[in-house]
Amino acid sequence: MQIRYKIILGLLLLLHALPLLAQQKAKVFGVVKNENGQMMDIVSVSVVGTTNGVRTGNTGFYLVEIPSNVSSTIAFSFVGFETQLITLTPQPNEEKQIDIVLKLKTHFLHDVNIRSQLERVEGMTPIEPKQIELMINASGNLEGVLRASGLASSSNELSSQYSVRGGNFDENMVYVNDFEIYRPFLIRSGQQEGLTFANPDLVSNLKFSAGGFQAKYGDKLSSVLDITYKQPKDFSGSVTASLLGQAVSLQGTSKNRRFSWITGFRNKTNQILLKSQPTEGEYRPVFYDYQLFTTYTFSDKFEIQAIANVNQNKFKFKPESQSTSFGLVNQTVRLDIAFSGDETDKFNTMMGGLSGIYRPRKNVKLKFMTSAFQSNEDETFDITAAYLIGEVQTDISKPNYNNIKKSLGVGVYQDYARNFLDANVINVSHHGTMYYTNNTLSWGITAQQEYIHDRIKEWHRIDSAGYMRPYSPNVVNIYSYIKTNVTLPSNRINGYVQNAFNFTDTSHYKLIAGVRFSYWDVNKEWLISPRAQFTIIPDWKNDVVFRFGTGIYNQPPFYRELRDLDGVVHLDVKAQKSYQIVAGSDYNIKIWKRKFTFTSEAYYKYLWDVVPYEVDNVRIKYFGKNNTIAYATGVDLRLHGEFVKDADSWVSLSYLNTKENLKDDFINATLNKNHEVIDSRINSTNQDKTAVADTVLYPGWIRRPTDQRINVSIFFSDYLPKHPNYQVHLNLLFGSGLPFGPPDHNRYRDTLTIPPYRRVDVGFSAQLFDGSKDKYKQKKVHHIKSVWASLEIFNLLGVSNTVSYQWIKDIYNTTYAVPNYLTARRLNFKLTCKF
Repeated sequence: MQIRYKIILGLLLLLHALPLLAQQKAKVFGVVKNENGQMMDIVSVSVVGTTNGVRTGNTGFYLVEIPSNVSSTIAFSFVGFETQLITLTPQPNEEKQIDIVLKLKTHFLHDVNIRSQLERVEGMTPIEPKQIELMINASGNLEGVLRASGLASSSNELSSQYSVRGGNFDENMVYVNDFEIYRPFLIRSGQQEGLTFANPDLVSNLKFSAGGFQAKYGDKLSSVLDITYKQPKDFSGSVTASLLGQAVSLQGTSKNRRFSWITGFRNKTNQILLKSQPTEGEYRPVFYDYQLFTTYTFSDKFEIQAIANVNQNKFKFKPESQSTSFGLVNQTVRLDIAFSGDETDKFNTMMGGLSGIYRPRKNVKLKFMTSAFQSNEDETFDITAAYLIGEVQTDISKPNYNNIKKSLGVGVYQDYARNFLDANVINVSHHGTMYYTNNTLSWGITAQQEYIHDRIKEWHRIDSAGYMRPYSPNVVNIYSYIKTNVTLPSNRINGYVQNAFNFTDTSHYKLIAGVRFSYWDVNKEWLISPRAQFTIIPDWKNDVVFRFGTGIYNQPPFYRELRDLDGVVHLDVKAQKSYQIVAGSDYNIKIWKRKFTFTSEAYYKYLWDVVPYEVDNVRIKYFGKNNTIAYATGVDLRLHGEFVKDADSWVSLSYLNTKENLKDDFINATLNKNHEVIDSRINSTNQDKTAVADTVLYPGWIRRPTDQRINVSIFFSDYLPKHPNYQVHLNLLFGSGLPFGPPDHNRYRDTLTIPPYRRVDVGFSAQLFDGSKDKYKQKKVHHIKSVWASLEIFNLLGVSNTVSYQWIKDIYNTTYAVPNYLTARRLNFKLTCKF
């Protein structure tokens, strides 16, 4: 009996001791950042000599338990960064906070490859700001780096607009420090475009997704560009001057480092490019932009950020003459035009934003934001053109060689517009992030008010070969005429909830699942968009990441989608919707003992409730109704690394197939006895004696306006051996032809193909001054970091790329599609000083 009592007493003592034993541990927590102050995801935090370890979440937060009263070493490691070790002996139940800053390993020009590790698990492609400096970019805008990198496509070097995987320009989102950026509505040609919002000199980080992105990003169908501006640690700046414009940026902090600021001024004048276009005249573009971004840190828990932008774009143009030759070598046709009149366009935008960031706990981040955007746009022109179209003498032995030997038609056309649009967007939003265990919960909600006032008065008159078109013996007709006056106030709300799950055994798995919702009070439509991404980092000898993403992506109409080809606004237009599947991988490999990254991604999109559209230059004209289904499928391949040691280069190849089916389009056709089409609604003469039947044909699937099947981008860097300060950069772009057709608004007739876009740009750079050298450190010029001089040659091969067409009829009623060419070969000299 006594033994039994002893056993029971022993068990009671053991049970009493178990909580005490459980308490003999301590907790260590904190956040892991890089040297730029950015939170680092999936950093390995392990207790040396044990199997105990975790990985940081999206907020950089970690929490690990270690024994108390025992010396333990915690290792913080991540690919491309120096491993940091912390040794401590905690007390029982102690909770100790240790924040870590990981430093990059010493590499030269390897920043892109290293930083790509941070985003590739989430399907975002990082773009190192140094890439922007290397680009030979005719537009001067940051978005040009997307085309040069093969991440997006465009066949217009004058424009900053881009297409991604079969989407149009309106399907791309741009964020700067979580503020959504809007662009002007009325711009119709690349030459009118000035400076886009993002200032390359202010950028610290860029991430881009071409599809399958997370629920936290907004409601668009194609892509997202996520830009982060710098938070300076000291005073510095840069000055750039070139034949295309000037730029000045300054940044600094207060003495206590609580207040930081960065500001930039840009001026763009692309006269040297515009003067190379076929239309001669007086070009007077005036584009400038001013931005300011500030941060004030009250404490470790609270800070505020403010951003402001003023963008003034004014384009004046007085055309004089144009001469365009086209056709074959032995049968050339030329269009000669004499102009009168002028064009004046103004696109003035302002944007301001304020955000407050509150961290009540280390694992919780709350962000409250408000912003306002205003755009005032004026498009005014009255231009009359007298034209002569004729056949050119191509026989070099003839005295009239290269002159018109046979007139095919004369005429006059007049373009007139007085278009004015005012747009105001105001919103308030809240975003939150909370890390718990190996999960990261994110959420957000935005309320937005919009006001659009659109006034259009635009017409096009044609007097061809002595009579007005369309011809009438009784009245004078205008070929096209649009007049509207629309005021549209509206409100919308949207939000999201998503969670990132991290699982780690021998491999690492990450699942990001979330859902978006939105509502617009104009069309009364609620939208739900579930999305998911799954990433695997297998425990292989090779460094490879596999990704899979899927979800519903909706794009509620803003304003342009509501306005049809006649300027009528349809308030019942619903959101365009798509289901997307994306599968890809990133593979870091060694070639020639140097690091390369091979990225591959395959995708499929099915779209419904699509609003069809036409594209003229960069102007998108919608049909104003959801009467179309569509699909896009393709593959993107990219190899990035050091083809030349210590110099980054890349090759990108993309294949795209995108088509659409308009539900209500048809052709009234006449068939012969062999069931062959001999007549149609477009040319209905009914004079063929073999005609035996009339029928209705449905065109079915046709190419979308963005169906550019093949895109190739090659960027190659090199330098003089033993003289790395003398560099050369070569950029080659190829894009297969886009579909087009006559301007009759019948999409099924867009069966012609624009010639492929081919362009080679080359740049030569030399560092004139290197302030890091010892011989300058003790002199008065030690505050100057570097001075670079660059010579850029745009369109090195002088290829005449086509952007759009003019449609002209001759006296024989033959219609000619006269190409409008882009810029010819041009030189640009640039000087950059950093201090």
